[in-house]
Amino acid sequence: MSTDQVPGPDAGRRLAPGDVHNVRFHRATMVHPGYVDDEVDRFLAGVAQEMAALHAEKAELRDQVHALQAQVSGVLTPPPPSEQAVRLLASAQQTADNYVAEAEEFSRQMTHDARAQAEEQLRRARENAGAIIQAAQEAATRLVGSPPAQSPAGERTTHELEEQVAYLKAFARATRTQLRSYLEALLSDVETEWGKADPAGVPQPPLRTSAQRGDGNLAPAPRNVAAEVSATDGS
Repeated sequence: MSTDQVPGPDAGRRLAPGDVHNVRFHRATMVHPGYVDDEVDRFLAGVAQEMAALHAEKAELRDQVHALQAQVSGVLTPPPPSEQAVRLLASAQQTADNYVAEAEEFSRQMTHDARAQAEEQLRRARENAGAIIQAAQEAATRLVGSPPAQSPAGERTTHELEEQVAYLKAFARATRTQLRSYLEALLSDVETEWGKADPAGVPQPPLRTSAQRGDGNLAPAPRNVAAEVSATDGS
């Protein structure tokens, strides 16, 4: 069942346990992982309205029970409480408890899914970073190990090769630093957005020293490294 089919605050029917169990949310984008905020907010509004109605019904039944008790307070041997009122009160209490339990379970599941998505994105980002750094190191090794070759403009000097190697090393360091900052920001966003549902389940990040954070300076704007390496190998 999609969120469009779930009763909201203005719907004409009551929210049932099956609606909570069968609801399905659409996925958000890669930049903002998890579920679509509007769908979740609309569903939570429906749950809140239903719980408010249940609490109101429970209070009304409690007042009815108190009124019945007051009517028979002067009798020496009062009759047993109304079985119907007791059954209604017990049913309302059970329904409210079920809604609360299902809402808590749903919140825990949403937190678990969001954390799993974040971990998967972190894993893929680390793999991509490793591939980029390895490619830069291999390109630097080829530039250092290959002898100078004759090009149409003249012989490539050792100074030019050293500049290429220095640039590739700086680019690898900058890539590593920028990737680390992106991953930390992504993890912080996930913990901020979804940790509210289960604050106890969000781990506290360890303190990091300035040496662990590394150099935050960015390298110059990256050039077309692949084209330069290809020109070097083919020249």
